[in-house]
Amino acid sequence: MSSKYLYPLNSSISDEQACLIEPMGVAHNILERIDIVDQDILVIGCGPVGLLAIACARGMGAKKIYAADVIAEKLELAEKMGADQGKPMEYSI
Repeated sequence: MSSKYLYPLNSSISDEQACLIEPMGVAHNILERIDIVDQDILVIGCGPVGLLAIACARGMGAKKIYAADVIAEKLELAEKMGADQGKPMEYSI
């Protein structure tokens, strides 16, 4: 891999924190592209990127943050990450 795609990490960053840089960047990037300040938002899917989007949205000034997922345990995590309310989604195969 070319060194132009590699970035040195500060030695004070733990391995766990370093692993979150890319998914947090994905979440932050999409929220930065839309105006969420004082807006209600809905995050559909509470996997790693969705949960980080909830945390970013809280820090970026969203008014209300709603989360939707088919797995109840993920909605519990969403609320711990800053969602105001989780909504279970139904699906069928």
